[in-house]
Amino acid sequence: MCSFDLFNANLTSIAEMIKDSGLQFDFISDEQIQSGLLQERGYRVLILPLSLSISNTEKEKISEFLHNGGLLMVVGDAGVVNEYGRVLTTGALDELLGVKRSSNVLSEKSLPEEDVLDLISVTPASRSLLGYSAECIKVFESGIPAVIKNTVGNGKTLYLNFLFSDYRTFIPK
Repeated sequence: MCSFDLFNANLTSIAEMIKDSGLQFDFISDEQIQSGLLQERGYRVLILPLSLSISNTEKEKISEFLHNGGLLMVVGDAGVVNEYGRVLTTGALDELLGVKRSSNVLSEKSLPEEDVLDLISVTPASRSLLGYSAECIKVFESGIPAVIKNTVGNGKTLYLNFLFSDYRTFIPK
C-alpha cells in the first residue's frame, strides 16, 4: 500500500502544481468538512489526495457540496476505509465517483510499478476498478482506467487513478 513518504510526495506535488498555476489553496481537516466548512466558505473545488479514510458524515457533506455545484478531484484512492480504519467493501465515494471495484484497494497484492499514460510513466493507484457509470476519459496502456469524470447534481467529480509524486521531474529545466 502507500507509505507516508509516497503520501507526502503526492501531497507536495499537488500543492506545487496549484502554486505553479498561480492559484491559492487551503488545507482543511476532516472535522472542518464535517462541520460544513465547504459550503460556509463557498469553496468551489475540493481535492482529496490519497484520502483513504472518509467518514459517513464527510461523505454526506461532500455529496451536498457536489449537488450544490462543487468540483471534487480525487487523486489516488479515497474513502476505502472508514474513520475507524475499517476496510470498506465499497469505497465511501465510489457512488459519487461513478466507479465500481472488483475488490477493495487495500486487498490488492501488487500494483504495476508503472504504466504509461500519454507517454508519461506513472503508478496506477488502483487496478481494482471493474467498471464505471461515469465517463472514462483516459486509460493506461494496460487498460486500467486512469481518469474518470462524473456528474453529481450540479457538480462534477474527477477521479485521477494515479499519483503526482514526481511532479517536478516533468518540468523542463
